[in-house]
Amino acid sequence: MTTDQHTEMAKARDVAPILPGDQAYLRLWFSLAKRPWRTLVLVPGHPGGSAAETARALAEVGHKVSGLPVQSITMGALDYGTAQALADLQEQLRRLSNERSEPSQFIEVYPARQPAEPEGQAGPGGQGEPERRQGEGPNWTWERGPESGQDPRPGAPPPDAGTEPRAERKVPPPPVSRFVISVPFLLTEPLGLAATQGADVVLILVQMGQTRTADLRAIVEQVGRERLTGCILVE
Repeated sequence: MTTDQHTEMAKARDVAPILPGDQAYLRLWFSLAKRPWRTLVLVPGHPGGSAAETARALAEVGHKVSGLPVQSITMGALDYGTAQALADLQEQLRRLSNERSEPSQFIEVYPARQPAEPEGQAGPGGQGEPERRQGEGPNWTWERGPESGQDPRPGAPPPDAGTEPRAERKVPPPPVSRFVISVPFLLTEPLGLAATQGADVVLILVQMGQTRTADLRAIVEQVGRERLTGCILVE
């Protein structure tokens, strides 16, 4: 078992109890954790088949086990507008993930402003340092760092006037949601390829006695082996 699977299993015990009906979906979730993904597309393997129930159950279990946002999108039919919306969603998630790799916002620590000392006088802490009473807090304040580098305090001097942040503390960004998307049978609803082409992972649902080998091969060819993570047998 990999480190990611051990981590998610520990989270599962802390977040919610494991229900008997969750067992198969938990095994599937842990299997999918072997590779990073933000969007997973489920494709039925026979005409008239649906992956909606699997998508909803997997998203629910994924949220329980990780404690992070996992949402399901189920599509019974597609038109040009919804197909484009699915493609746009995955592009936005990819862009957000790329932005998270850039430097985060930060909190800057600025010197607290004090009344100017008369020329030639200094506080007991040293040359030019204002006197601090007993029990008084440290001589600094928290401010959110501006993107432009300009001090955000009213009436503050420009950056070249000697006011520099003393420290910074990164603020972690909120987590990006994962999406489990179900689309109709691709050989009769080719617009579903708009979702599979932008997906990180694609999974085909195979039903015994319903899925034909020729259909399965055609779906694999259309989706592309580089995106396909495998097939699962459903009842």
